[in-house]
Amino acid sequence: CSDEGKTCVVEISDTYDVEGVSGGLDCNKDGEADIVASLKYANNYYGYFGVYLEIVNPQAVIATQKGKTYKVPVTVMLTGKDGVSRNATVNLSVKVKK
Repeated sequence: CSDEGKTCVVEISDTYDVEGVSGGLDCNKDGEADIVASLKYANNYYGYFGVYLEIVNPQAVIATQKGKTYKVPVTVMLTGKDGVSRNATVNLSVKVKK
């Protein structure tokens, strides 16, 4: 991850449209998310979307050991071409480099 964040590209079946993304991780267990996920872009025609992982509390993330990998749970809100909505959960990995 860079200093502030990183965009991860995720592929999905072209039978679904991405409606939104939510999620985050509380690295220092203070009750507030230190890494937050948001939808950067979605290309429903080609079946991929970008999730932006932003470090909102750099002190909490940097305070951890160098080389530590976090798995950020991200919920993706999907709507099928048949109109049925569903949620899917993916884990995106972030490695602390500094």
